[in-house]
Amino acid sequence: MIPRCESGDGTINWRPFVKFLNAFERNPQHLDVFELTLIWSTTDALGIQEISKALCRVLHWHPELVRIKTAWIPGDLLCTLSSLPQLQELDLIFPASYGDAAIHFSDEGFKVLRKFTSSSYWSGNLCQVLMSIASTKLENIDVEMNGARSMGDGALLLSPFVPAILKHAASLRCLRLHPAARGVTESWLRFRPVLQCSLMEDFEFVCDGFGLTDDEIDDIVNSWPLLKHLHVKPKEREVRLFMSTTQDERAARVSCRGLRRLAECSHLLSLTLPLDLTNPHNDNMDPQATPGISLHSPLHSLDIGRAPFDMDAPDELEDFLRSIFPQLRNLSFERRTVGATDHTGLHTLQTSNKRWHILSTMRCNFLLPVVRRLPYKLLRKNGTMTYTHGVVYRQYMG
Repeated sequence: MIPRCESGDGTINWRPFVKFLNAFERNPQHLDVFELTLIWSTTDALGIQEISKALCRVLHWHPELVRIKTAWIPGDLLCTLSSLPQLQELDLIFPASYGDAAIHFSDEGFKVLRKFTSSSYWSGNLCQVLMSIASTKLENIDVEMNGARSMGDGALLLSPFVPAILKHAASLRCLRLHPAARGVTESWLRFRPVLQCSLMEDFEFVCDGFGLTDDEIDDIVNSWPLLKHLHVKPKEREVRLFMSTTQDERAARVSCRGLRRLAECSHLLSLTLPLDLTNPHNDNMDPQATPGISLHSPLHSLDIGRAPFDMDAPDELEDFLRSIFPQLRNLSFERRTVGATDHTGLHTLQTSNKRWHILSTMRCNFLLPVVRRLPYKLLRKNGTMTYTHGVVYRQYMG
């Protein structure tokens, strides 16, 4: 921890920190990982210049660096980063004050980079860095857009990301996009070109309004045969839980047919999607009679969120899930809390507890037999009756 020294006029004296960085010339002799987070005012131009030059010297002294994490990256420092011959993992944080100005550096940098993680208030920063990466081995892209701007209809401006992502389509295996803005919606049509990333194993997208249909699931299954983890989920919990959903709303969710289609993914281990689990009996066909259906789907973790289902026929849903995912051991779901301002009153509370009990029982049935025989614990908290066996569940399933 290097102290920040403030001068009498309120400015910051960075000399102690610069002196510390200068010590890297001789010690250590070998440096694999470098992490640095600085918080300063954008008006401190002299301090930025001093730190930037000192960091550039550190990078010049240690070209053997393999992993770097740093916040606040002046342009000249970023150029130096891109020239490191052995850099494989890069984690950059662009604060809001950095702006969306163009970054000028060679398009032939980051030649061996394998993983790029970044958080930025401006999408332009992220796109410029992604386009500059010359590595043919980039496998992992994980970005968070803290100030994700939206169009008038609430759609996120993701179109610049698609060409930047497709530049690495031949090697990309993991893609995670996290727009931090609330109320942002997106369409799969903007993402569809990403299906060209045929080696995709891990896809995660967090967005309040992002619908998927069964036909789009067909495209994903056909395009990503190596898929292991698929997570598409809202940033904010869904407001509507027990109210009826319209036909259009259900059309934007994956039905039991789409879920059955995902059972064909021979590598899929975990899954989170906007689902509509009503009428599973309509899709409860014999897998042996359905060409292409795997009887040995390896999926062990399923998050159904607040998917609607028929609470009067839970056995149908359980039988359906068991038939297509025989290895399922982790069933996750959300429960709505009932507050004093909830106008649906006791009915909502009773329905919530019924749904919770049904899903808890169902989840327990997917565990080891010794766990199934354990009784539920009925707890009273703040006057609300809730069923829980989460401790028992975690104990056996980790």
